[in-house]
Amino acid sequence: MGELKLKGATLIELLIVVSILMGMLAITGSLTIKTIERAKAQTEYISLQGLIRAASVKAFTSGSGLSIAFHSNELSISVGDTVLSEKKFDHLDFGIQNMKISRNGFPNVEFIEVRVNEVNKRIDLQSLLKAPDTKR
Repeated sequence: MGELKLKGATLIELLIVVSILMGMLAITGSLTIKTIERAKAQTEYISLQGLIRAASVKAFTSGSGLSIAFHSNELSISVGDTVLSEKKFDHLDFGIQNMKISRNGFPNVEFIEVRVNEVNKRIDLQSLLKAPDTKR
């Protein structure tokens, strides 16, 4: 009778392959998580800019001024004592800041300071709320 030859990988070979795969996963996994967190923070930053623009338009169209209060990671938009909107952010931090938007849609401050994932940024309200250039 002939000999039976089994072909396959040894346990050591399988452990080496699994170790290499785990190392690659550890390297790429942490980079992927950081990229996702940066994208979420950028989305919140853009959302904040949109909220400020919308508040400016609301003040102009309603003919009454608005107040925007920033406290830590929360934003509150109000007219007098009536709160119109509140938003909490996961990746943004404002400290404590307040701004008013006149009934003409203009802010009383030039900029807002915001910390986005440990990076300080300044939102220039004059350029943010500037009317778009329609000349072409």
